[in-house]
Amino acid sequence: MEIGDNENVGELHDRMKVEGAALVLKTVNAIEKGNVVVHTQHSFLKTGEKIIEAPKLFKEDGKLDFSKSIVVLHNQIRGLSPYPGAYFEIKMPDNSISAIKILQAIPEPGGTVLTHELITDGKKVLKISAADGFINVVEIQVPGKKRMKTHELLSGFVFSPNAVIL
Repeated sequence: MEIGDNENVGELHDRMKVEGAALVLKTVNAIEKGNVVVHTQHSFLKTGEKIIEAPKLFKEDGKLDFSKSIVVLHNQIRGLSPYPGAYFEIKMPDNSISAIKILQAIPEPGGTVLTHELITDGKKVLKISAADGFINVVEIQVPGKKRMKTHELLSGFVFSPNAVIL
């Protein structure tokens, strides 16, 4: 299956669920008719290749590091959305620290001077500068709130200009 440029793991899961169900039915029907040739997974490996299991994910795996490229950050967000979610930590002027999840974003290429800079118009736009551009946040979740579009969050939440992305 091809993965779309902006598709996240939740959307891919849902597509695979539908295609997987159809494949199970096709396989069961083939088994009933005796039209099945069994192959082990290892038979598809090239000489010297090994099956590598996906590593276990830990909370730290979701923390975004804005000194990385926008492609790496975008893929991290897509690969962890909707669960467990990619996040960044922000330190507010009162020294409180919050972990904010980014559930959907669009990478915007373009040179930046500073990484980890939060840019907002306070109404619709929320961007964070990275090594080679910006992550334009489309969908976000702040602690204790439901996931929402950026413009919905910004209609009732104000990011302090003195807030620091950690």
